[in-house]
Amino acid sequence: MLPYRQVTQSSVPLIAAAFGVPVVASALGGFIDDVPRVNGLLVPPCDSRALAQGIAKAMGLVPSYPRELEFDELSHRFVEMYHDSLKP
Repeated sequence: MLPYRQVTQSSVPLIAAAFGVPVVASALGGFIDDVPRVNGLLVPPCDSRALAQGIAKAMGLVPSYPRELEFDELSHRFVEMYHDSLKP
């Protein structure tokens, strides 16, 4: 549960999903992109009723960690980026 009032970027939704924890977060900042990626729920900020409903719904959700963000996948992308930067 991430009932923030303001947020820019956060790794918390991704970390929660990596540990199998369902995510419910305020629809703010980076959460708007990250929470749906992990099969989480967004709720309006400062709406305690929506938050409670979101928590109840999330009890049956199975979080998913995006494959493209796993370290093995990221490491290949970094190698490609550095390799490409060496090209004339």
